[in-house]
Amino acid sequence: MNTTESPLRLLFPADIDRVMDIESIAHSHPWKRKNMDDSLAGHHRCVGYFDDEKLLGFYIASAAGGDAELLDIAVSPKSQRKGVASALMDDLLHWAEKKAETVFLEVRVSNKKAIRLYQRYDFMEVGERPNYYPTLNGKEHALIMARYMA
Repeated sequence: MNTTESPLRLLFPADIDRVMDIESIAHSHPWKRKNMDDSLAGHHRCVGYFDDEKLLGFYIASAAGGDAELLDIAVSPKSQRKGVASALMDDLLHWAEKKAETVFLEVRVSNKKAIRLYQRYDFMEVGERPNYYPTLNGKEHALIMARYMA
């Protein structure tokens, strides 16, 4: 990787195939391509982590009315535990400082690795959405987590 440039950059519609490749292997129920297209078309903040031209991970976030929300974050399985998610979270929070008083996210109750990551960034559990996420055998609850930026 070129050490003089940041590995992070905004994602654009032309990145859709690379984003969907990671989305489809990182999540059991990935976003539909149309939803991702809408996000990459400028409806949300979309940031990717690159090693040269190879996309290793990304996040999608939105902000309105004093709140920000992490809508999606995914890291290629081969790139996990290498600081990619931490770099993405650092960027998210730096951006959110200027946009929001609170950052929210939802996470599967079974996703202990993600929950630990969010807790390291001072997110706390503030609620639960019953039967929110689809699973192979039904539905799974979502934890609602928040970080107060003040």
